[in-house]
Amino acid sequence: MPHNRFVSRDAENGLKGSLKTVPLRLPGKASQLTINADSSRGEIRVRVCEASGGQALPVYNWADCRPIIGKGHELPVEWRRANKLPSRGKNASAQLEVEFKKSDLYGYRIVKEPGED
Repeated sequence: MPHNRFVSRDAENGLKGSLKTVPLRLPGKASQLTINADSSRGEIRVRVCEASGGQALPVYNWADCRPIIGKGHELPVEWRRANKLPSRGKNASAQLEVEFKKSDLYGYRIVKEPGED
């Protein structure tokens, strides 16, 4: 079994899959979001939503996300006008919503900047 690939959320047979996180506390500074996935047969997109209400943040909607196509433990998530998660101030929260087709999603990671709590 490949490293860090014990359980996955799958979308097969051309169907779309989705996953929405619980509200997450975002780091105070902009941070990189990476995913552990296999989307070599399809694609994955991520949007960042308000923790209350579920509205997508400007610049972080489905159409803004560059399709993630590939296989890896730390595939970077990037949007057309942003390559990091938004800097929303200390203790701000948001939810990630992941949409995938013909893909396996194993996990995600928010890579904090050095010196971030």
